[in-house]
Amino acid sequence: MDHFNQPLVVWRLISGNHRELGRGVGLFPSYAAAAAHAAAIQGHASELIVTFIQSQPARQFGWYATYQDRPVLMASAWYPTVRDRDRSAQAALDLLGGARLLTTVIRHGHRHLPLELAVEPDHATASGPERAPGGPVEAFSP
Repeated sequence: MDHFNQPLVVWRLISGNHRELGRGVGLFPSYAAAAAHAAAIQGHASELIVTFIQSQPARQFGWYATYQDRPVLMASAWYPTVRDRDRSAQAALDLLGGARLLTTVIRHGHRHLPLELAVEPDHATASGPERAPGGPVEAFSP
């Protein structure tokens, strides 16, 4: 099973202060594929439907967002209270539409794999609203 030795890419919604707000649902074979998925979801941010969930028996709270009945974005963690979960979902949805895609790969985990991921910047960009220089900028990070 050679595919278990290949790196897979995920994308994350990161705030300007480097806090993870959400995670894309799926594992992608390349940065370009993850970036394309993130850009597609960003383009439909206003159409996402959030479903709130509760873990059993730990009694923690989470959420996921769907587009056309398919999960596409999920909470980055389980939350101890409903209020924390609700704020997390609201922040992710509020910032998703204006986020920018990074044009470089940020490696996380699986540091034992020697393979570097190739970046295809032409396929890894998405337009968003203009932001003031120096202000916080949200970003997707695969």
